[in-house]
Amino acid sequence: MASSRLTPQHWDDLPFGEVLQAEIETTLAPWWPRIFGYHLLKVGSLSSQINTLQCSINRHFSLFDGDGGNIQADPHYLPLQQNSIDAVVSCFLLDFEQDPYQILREFDRVLINSGYIFIVGFNPVSPAFVGKILPKYQDKLPWSGQFFMPSRVKDWLGLLGFQVLADERLMHHSLLGLCESK
Repeated sequence: MASSRLTPQHWDDLPFGEVLQAEIETTLAPWWPRIFGYHLLKVGSLSSQINTLQCSINRHFSLFDGDGGNIQADPHYLPLQQNSIDAVVSCFLLDFEQDPYQILREFDRVLINSGYIFIVGFNPVSPAFVGKILPKYQDKLPWSGQFFMPSRVKDWLGLLGFQVLADERLMHHSLLGLCESK
């Protein structure tokens, strides 16, 4: 079930996208030497563009609906064997999907028992939420997406049996201003 809502395909589709990407890569960098295994799956177009070269896992694959991924597929139904992936990276994927919990269930299905999920999303309790309540921004990225409370995502992960090892906030910015020119 692919989403019909406006979805970012490249970092420059988002206000301050390159800055966001750099912040995310910097935040994830300390994790890469700590995870091991055979397969890292980057789900979604934005995730595929994240630099994971310092990750100890040798094989990195990207999966999304559009052209350019190593695997072209719907993230709601991953065409992968159960317990075959060591880590999943998901950047702003859940925010633009109709059934984000189904995506998390698929991550759970394909991950090994000691696997990792790195989820990046917009926080509704942040300056970025301002655009969500202003009518002129509601049909623009990223405000056209859903901003899930971190506690809700943690609840979903808890229902699937995951332990949350870290919950970090970064780039405290409204993201307003640059969209005037887009």
